[in-house]
Amino acid sequence: MKIKKAVAVCICLAVLLCACTGNGDSELSSGAMSDVTEGDISSSVTETVTQEETKREIKLVPVTADDIPEFSGGAKKTVYDCGDGVFMRHVTMVLKSEFESYLNKLGGLGFVAVNERVSGNTRFVTLAKDGMSLIASYFGNDKSVRLIALPYDSYESYSDIYLPPESPPDAAEPMFTMVATNFTSKINGMSYIIRTPAGSFIIIDGGWSGEGEAKKILDILNAQKLDDGIPVVAAWIITHPHSDHIGAIAEMASFYYDEIRLERVICNFVNDELMLASDAKAMLNAGSGFVAILRSALASPARWGNAYNIKPHTGDVLYIDGVTLEILHTHEDVYPEANALLYNNANSMAFRISAGGHSALILGDLSGKYMNAIADRYGSGMSADILQPTHHGRTHGSVSVYKLVSPSVVMWDASLASYNEYKNETYNKYLIENIPRHYISENGTVTVSMKTLEEIK
Repeated sequence: MKIKKAVAVCICLAVLLCACTGNGDSELSSGAMSDVTEGDISSSVTETVTQEETKREIKLVPVTADDIPEFSGGAKKTVYDCGDGVFMRHVTMVLKSEFESYLNKLGGLGFVAVNERVSGNTRFVTLAKDGMSLIASYFGNDKSVRLIALPYDSYESYSDIYLPPESPPDAAEPMFTMVATNFTSKINGMSYIIRTPAGSFIIIDGGWSGEGEAKKILDILNAQKLDDGIPVVAAWIITHPHSDHIGAIAEMASFYYDEIRLERVICNFVNDELMLASDAKAMLNAGSGFVAILRSALASPARWGNAYNIKPHTGDVLYIDGVTLEILHTHEDVYPEANALLYNNANSMAFRISAGGHSALILGDLSGKYMNAIADRYGSGMSADILQPTHHGRTHGSVSVYKLVSPSVVMWDASLASYNEYKNETYNKYLIENIPRHYISENGTVTVSMKTLEEIK
């Protein structure tokens, strides 16, 4: 299988500056945190990459909130450091006409609209100018505007994952696998694997470190791959930096890094300052922290140094080896609720992932309040065939959201004990009584076809 390496800069991509990026081969200590953020973007970064044997020189020019043109209209206006060289201006109580006027203003300033998406009552427009991309979003549910500035070289250098393929691959049956995480010593844990139509893999989270999850994932990849080579992981997506979600990728990075070919890590964490104040600070504040371990591996040429680090934003649509990934929620949507930004379940990335004619909705551990917010934002755009109940089915569920999703299959990333304990919650009872098929991860690894939704034995 021929592997394409995507160009590392695009309109919705903060490359080399993502929350998973590191600065050296050694694991980071708490004293090195400032080097991960400000130090990396203080000057232009140049990298030469190869895509289909064509070399390109990529220059990343730092941007600041001051590079975002002022918005006329609205009420309260604030600035948020999203981390990794990304900045956001947030405006409340905005009229649609004010947003349209702003887009016209951007055009007059030389910004070129290169992508637009409307979903429900939300509009996303991505524009480009002078070494910067700007994502301008209008959220009709709360009448707010978010203007996110990202560094990039030119819109002609967009990563090919942001462009729909002319001829989607069709080498393999796309499959969705729920990994049976180990609940012997710890509750929770979440791990899903998608085999793409190209025969590569997309991994979502991974479960705990030290519970055998990394080795179990590796065994599944080897069992489902098409050829004799090492498995190609086109993307490893991390919903949020809690141990039961990020632990396995850190373990893979430490012990099995040379047994997979990792092309991308996709995540959107809060900036390091907030991370160190959050309920996931242990993931970052020492060399033994899982985020630090991952950063070290991604910075090391001997390990995963060739993998790209992608920080997606709400409204982004990514195309990876015949799979479509729609980003529905990131921590940037939580702002300006400062206290909530310290709670990583609220910051959990939510997305819909589609292949083979069917889709799966991944909610991570997203809190009920923000589940309802994205339902207000997208309406029927939340629908999916496969549902991962939020927070392992334990808390935060929403009947109204699950009704919008209207899945055919529910994949419970939960132990049987947890399932039995929480199955009588109103939102879980709705799923149990109205959705035809249910699988619990403790009962064993389950794989379903994304073409037929039938279980593959």
